[in-house]
Amino acid sequence: MTRFTAIREVPVRLRGGPGRAPANAVVNFGDHTVSLVAVISDVVRDGKPVVGVAFNSIGRFAQSGILRDRVIPRVLAAGKMNYWESGMDMNYGDDLFDSFVAYQSELIEQFNVIAEEQGFVTLDATQDERDIQQQLRHAVGDYLAASNGAAKPSMLG
Repeated sequence: MTRFTAIREVPVRLRGGPGRAPANAVVNFGDHTVSLVAVISDVVRDGKPVVGVAFNSIGRFAQSGILRDRVIPRVLAAGKMNYWESGMDMNYGDDLFDSFVAYQSELIEQFNVIAEEQGFVTLDATQDERDIQQQLRHAVGDYLAASNGAAKPSMLG
């Protein structure tokens, strides 16, 4: 049985193309955020843990609090994938793990499209957490410096 070993959530601000926020005729989404979630399993393929990704946004903001305080502990306490979390409702097959892999592959494909359209910076999440943190700080610092923000990359690292 596949078990989840960790779940990580990061709030991500929505961003449109250079100099503009995503918007429709009514709402400017420039101040909106989504929760980007990584679910790490105990399954290892090619020497690396299988990681699933998802995003969540209800209304205007990422759901960090409820995910951190209620959802993530509940899922980790259950310790295994359920019908919905594995994508079984999407009819990828009868096997829970194979369905999970197919569902996550489709999500990753969509995230790659969104990342390219929105100009997201992508990182290799299999790296050490300190390395990821340093790269995030550098990317944020570069963004702030390029957008005339007060911080410079050296101030964040």
